[in-house]
Amino acid sequence: MIFNKKQNIQVKQNGYTLLFAVLTAALVLGVAVFILSVSRGQYLLASTARESTYAIYAADSGIECAALTALTLSTSTSGGTFKCSSMPIHTIGGLGSGQEIQFGTAPAGSGLLNALSVSFYADLGDNRCAEITFIKGMKSTDPSIPVTQIESRGYNYCIGNDTDAHPDTSNPKVVERAIRLTYVGM
Repeated sequence: MIFNKKQNIQVKQNGYTLLFAVLTAALVLGVAVFILSVSRGQYLLASTARESTYAIYAADSGIECAALTALTLSTSTSGGTFKCSSMPIHTIGGLGSGQEIQFGTAPAGSGLLNALSVSFYADLGDNRCAEITFIKGMKSTDPSIPVTQIESRGYNYCIGNDTDAHPDTSNPKVVERAIRLTYVGM
């Protein structure tokens, strides 16, 4: 309380200015926290979309190279040679670029009769890779029609060297995207 010297009257100051300043500061702080929260969410969504795009491009690169090779592969156990420009190729079993592809028994669920398959990784550079799987067999509804299925699974973060390439499964940001191509009659 403050005393007025001239009239000796007690004047009360209620502190409305201080209350108004505290409420205004709390409101501005709340709005700032909300904007930062929304910005962080948008950043995470944009980062995820970018990584997904890298993975789908890796899958697309793998399917493009595999489609060219599919024309030369036979359904015998000795499939042929896979080579795509200067891209290093590493099979899951250690096959190198330009070496002969050896088909094995296809996994269950391929939907093909007498199916044979082979899987390998293509190192696409820039820490990207694709797992390419060829499955060749006969159509289950008409066993006289050959079918070739190619699946390419692209990854945005990979570990690669001269003898091996594979997705970096220890990285929580690794994204996998897949493309499947089916040739009927080939």
